[in-house]
Amino acid sequence: MPTLRERAGMTEKLRQIPQETVDDFHVLGILRAAQPTRFGGYDIDYPSVLDIAAELGRGCGSSAWCYGVWAAYNWVAGMFPEKVQEEYWSESVDVLSSTSVDPSRAKVTST
Repeated sequence: MPTLRERAGMTEKLRQIPQETVDDFHVLGILRAAQPTRFGGYDIDYPSVLDIAAELGRGCGSSAWCYGVWAAYNWVAGMFPEKVQEEYWSESVDVLSSTSVDPSRAKVTST
């Protein structure tokens, strides 16, 4: 956390996560936390990903938020059919992705 705390000001100034922080997340392997083991991940449960994010947030909330989003998308990708997973991780097991989600626009229906 000390490193994230030291970079928090730079993160705010840049208005993005410094590449050094992203690199650190990759080196630590935490972005693969909930990723399937067959694609280089640790296949841990999603609540543990949230615990990691909470701990990172003690150093830098913005970095923790981005970590949580990236790790969540790898977790979600692990629930898609295997063919989709193979395509998603085909170039690198360290792929990062995110998108905007607006649950207020979702519709729930029963079948």
